Amino acid sequence: MFENFTPAAIRAIASALQSAKNWGHEKAGAEHFLIGISAHKCLAQELLAQNGFDLKSLEKRLLTFDGKRPLSNKVDIPFDASAKDALESAQNTRSELGQEKMNTGHLLLGIISDPRSKASQILSIDAGNSQRWRTAIEASIAIAIQLPEFEIVPEQKVTREEQLAKIIEWARTIPNWKEELKLVMQAAGVNPPEVEEGLSMKK
Repeated sequence: MFENFTPAAIRAIASALQSAKNWGHEKAGAEHFLIGISAHKCLAQELLAQNGFDLKSLEKRLLTFDGKRPLSNKVDIPFDASAKDALESAQNTRSELGQEKMNTGHLLLGIISDPRSKASQILSIDAGNSQRWRTAIEASIAIAIQLPEFEIVPEQKVTREEQLAKIIEWARTIPNWKEELKLVMQAAGVNPPEVEEGLSMKK
């Protein structure tokens, strides 16, 4: 099932299942995927953090929905309907974009595909901001493909100059770049001075 997932996406799924088990939840939902993503360094984790959602805050929000119960004694924790829908949506997005590997960006798009889900409620996603989220996530996917060290530990490091150039290149395709470019660059781990430099480069 996970043959075409990047290592970061696989780690996110594994962490999500372990979190559900640790909290005594009978099934893992799309909301647990948020925990899995935030538990490890990846581009989707950076994007969530830039929007104010780190691991601790996401755990706190999730537990207001489901609470914490005794450790589950189940060997295997199944996915609930929201998790299955998120995975299917993520795979469909990956296929539509013509991309071979499913990374954590695709997974995050799948997670927020249902505005009624607990995961979307945890992120406070609604009709007013859903497109902004999608734009930023789609840009992060493009960056992850161009800069795979965000998804796979690289043998050779990409320099910051090369990274910045790639981000600027992809930013040129983003609608409403004035609002989106800084978010996307920060999500990719570019420092504020470099963000300003990038903005000045984009006339």
